[in-house]
Amino acid sequence: MQKQFVIQNLLGLHVRPAKAVVASASQFNCTIQIEKEGVQFNAKSLVGVLSAGIKFGDTVTLIAEGEGEAEAMKTIGDLLASPIEENPAKKVQP
Repeated sequence: MQKQFVIQNLLGLHVRPAKAVVASASQFNCTIQIEKEGVQFNAKSLVGVLSAGIKFGDTVTLIAEGEGEAEAMKTIGDLLASPIEENPAKKVQP
């Protein structure tokens, strides 16, 4: 199963959002890859996700194969396609 997503996070997949992707991917038993420009990266590896160099506006393909692939695709796809909050402290009301 595979689907394309456009990265909406203004700073791309730097450490914080990459950790969120890896943590989500690690919950599933299936194989999960993120493909950028024809190169696949392991979505369960922080080094793998960071080495992809995914920036705002990039189109990536999420590939999930095996048990739970549909749920993995939905969960991780939602992360990739959302503008992950960069600074949650800004939302704190005084």
